[in-house]
Amino acid sequence: MLKLYLAHFPHEPESATGFYEALGRNVVLWGRMEHIIDNTMLRILSHPDCKTKLPKEGMPASFKRKMQLWKRMFKNETFLAKHFPRALGFAADVSGLRHKRNDFIHAMIGRFEAGQNAGAKADRFTHKPEATYITEFRLLASELDKLQDETAKLLDYLYPIGLGVSAVLWNKRIEQDVPPAG
Repeated sequence: MLKLYLAHFPHEPESATGFYEALGRNVVLWGRMEHIIDNTMLRILSHPDCKTKLPKEGMPASFKRKMQLWKRMFKNETFLAKHFPRALGFAADVSGLRHKRNDFIHAMIGRFEAGQNAGAKADRFTHKPEATYITEFRLLASELDKLQDETAKLLDYLYPIGLGVSAVLWNKRIEQDVPPAG
C-alpha cells in the first residue's frame, strides 16, 4: 500500500498544506474527467457504424482539439443523436472551465501566504506570435475549492453521457450477437 504525506514547504506556514492539497485534488479530478472523455470517444470509435475517424496523429492531446472531435462525433453519428444535446452542453461548460483551470494549474506559483485571503502570488504566461506576456495574479485557496466543486459537477454531468454510449454499444453487440470481450 502506498501512503502519501503532504507537508508545506519549510518557509511557509502550516496552513499552506491545505492549499497544496486543493491544488492536487484539482489536478486529479481534471485527469479523471479527461480519462472519461478519452475513453468515451474511443468507445464511440469502436462502434461498427461509426463514420468519424481519428486525426492522423491519433487522439488529440490538446483539450481544444479533443472537444472539437467530441462535438463532431456526437453531431455526425446518428446512433448518438439522443445524447447530442447533453454532450454539446457538456462541451460548452467544460471548455469554459478549462480556461480557469489552465490559469491555476499552469501558473508559476510563488510563496503561499496565510491570512484572510490565503493563497499565493502566481504568474501566467501567454505566448503570442509577437511576444510572451506575463500576468501576475493572486491564486486564492477559495478559488481552488470553487474550481474543484465546478469540476466535480461537470464529472456528474459527464457520467450519464459515458453510460449512454456504453448502452448504445452494448445494444449493438446484442443486436449482432457479438459476445463481450474478456
